[in-house]
Amino acid sequence: MAKVCEICGKKTEVGNLVSHAHNKSKTRNYPNLQYKKLMYKGEVKKVRICTKCLKRIDKDGTYKGYSYLTPTLGQS
Repeated sequence: MAKVCEICGKKTEVGNLVSHAHNKSKTRNYPNLQYKKLMYKGEVKKVRICTKCLKRIDKDGTYKGYSYLTPTLGQS
């Protein structure tokens, strides 16, 4: 399974670790993905979303003004 947010598409970034002697080695920065059960088109789906998207989901289930994503009640 790819490490990609299913809402915004955030994915792994690649960068360099730079030592004091200016030696460079590759490193990866992964997004902070969490599992969340959401109601999508009448079905409960378990999705992997980043924490930024998790904060954007309101208590009424709207995401950036769209009401098609609703969290299930009593479950996290």
